[in-house]
Amino acid sequence: MKYEIIYGFIGILIALLYFVGALLLCARGIRRASIHTREVREDVERMEMRYTQLEKQLEIALATIEARKGRLEQIAKDLTVMREETTCLILRAEAPIYLLSDRWTMADTEFLVTVTNPSMVGRPLQKLTIKSWAEGRTYVVWAPNTDIASRLVEARFAAGGGYDAGAMIASPLNLAKRWEVAS
Repeated sequence: MKYEIIYGFIGILIALLYFVGALLLCARGIRRASIHTREVREDVERMEMRYTQLEKQLEIALATIEARKGRLEQIAKDLTVMREETTCLILRAEAPIYLLSDRWTMADTEFLVTVTNPSMVGRPLQKLTIKSWAEGRTYVVWAPNTDIASRLVEARFAAGGGYDAGAMIASPLNLAKRWEVAS
C-alpha cells in the first residue's frame, strides 16, 4: 500500500508537471501572439503613413495636371489665333482681295466670295488680269446674312456677263475692324 501511495503521488506530480508544461507553452504562445500583434500593428501604422504620403502626392499631381490643362487650353487658343492670322497672311500674299463695296455696319458680317469669268480670255487685257479672272478673284462683301450678300454679288456680277460667283464663306480676316482702327 505504501508503494501505491508513492506511485499515486508520483503520478500526481507527473500530471502536475504536464499541466505546468502546458501552461508554460500557452504562456509562450500568448507572448509570441502579442509580439506578432505588435508587429502587425507597426506594419499597419507604417502602411497608414505611406497611404497619407501617397494621398499628398496624388493631390500635388492632380493640381499639376490642372495647371498644365489650363496652360494647354491657352496654347490651343493661341494656336487658333495664329492659324487665323496665318490664313489672313496667306490670302493676302497669294492673291489680292477686292472690295465689292466699302459700305458696312457693325451688324454686318464679312463674307468672302470668289468670282470667275472665263470669257475674259479672248479680250485684249493684260495676261495677269485674264489669269486672275480665269482663276477667280476674291471679293469681300459685308451683309447681314448670306442671302443679302449673294444678292449684292449677283447685282454687281451678273451671270449674263459671264461671271460665276463661287460659294460664300464667312471671312476670317475681320477687315472692317482693322479699317475701323486705322481710320
